[in-house]
Amino acid sequence: SPPVMTCEARGEGEGEGVGGGRHVVVIGAGPCGLFAALTLARAGVRVTLCERGKPVEQRGRSIGALIKRRVLDPESNFCYGEGGAGTWSDGKLTTRIGRNSAAVRTVLETLVTFGAPQRILLDGKPHLGTDNLVRLLKGFRAELLRLGADILWDARVQSLI
Repeated sequence: SPPVMTCEARGEGEGEGVGGGRHVVVIGAGPCGLFAALTLARAGVRVTLCERGKPVEQRGRSIGALIKRRVLDPESNFCYGEGGAGTWSDGKLTTRIGRNSAAVRTVLETLVTFGAPQRILLDGKPHLGTDNLVRLLKGFRAELLRLGADILWDARVQSLI
């Protein structure tokens, strides 16, 4: 059984505004977790991002070992690790909320900022590809760290208190 890292955050006060001295723990470094952490960090909230798996570079090695040697790391594989389950899939960007909505446009523009091809802003069915996702995730992580977020890898959350 893998070691369990405790992700704990206690608020330092109520304060005013969005940040207000709050500390938010985001669980999972898939698309939702990454965008939640980014949004909070940009708003001045102290963020700790807990991810069960490994950063994308180490995760790539884990997946290579699984494919080539059939060695499964139960904490770093197709399901767990930076970028979430879709990182080593086909890289399609699919939404049912309307391709031209402001929220979707913001997500696509953010992805381009971190290294996605500009064509995703125009394509009817945008596709990133794993190579682009790896570069993009490194940029995403660098921005979170620049904004002061803490990222904990191999941090499997077992319970919430």
